[in-house]
Amino acid sequence: MIESSYKQFGADIAASSIRQLRRAAGADEVSKTELAGRVGMSRQTMSAHLNHGDMRLSEFIAASLALNRRPSDLMAAAEDAIGISPTPALADAMRQTEQENQP
Repeated sequence: MIESSYKQFGADIAASSIRQLRRAAGADEVSKTELAGRVGMSRQTMSAHLNHGDMRLSEFIAASLALNRRPSDLMAAAEDAIGISPTPALADAMRQTEQENQP
């Protein structure tokens, strides 16, 4: 059960990160064709990645850097946008500790 939750969290964060990447490109007025060229892939491949919310981590990092963005900043914004804890087990442990320490 926990493993599938992590897998879903991973998929959600990945898709949201790619949405953040797409927003960053739009904010900088960088077309899919231009971004694809900067990263070294075809426009069709870049378009598929951005539209389907799935790409390899190395491609995400390259695209982020091509937009002069830190990949970690885009991923943090993605986590905030979907409102999930990046580490559910840690968040649960922290909540339990807080409850135990309350008078």
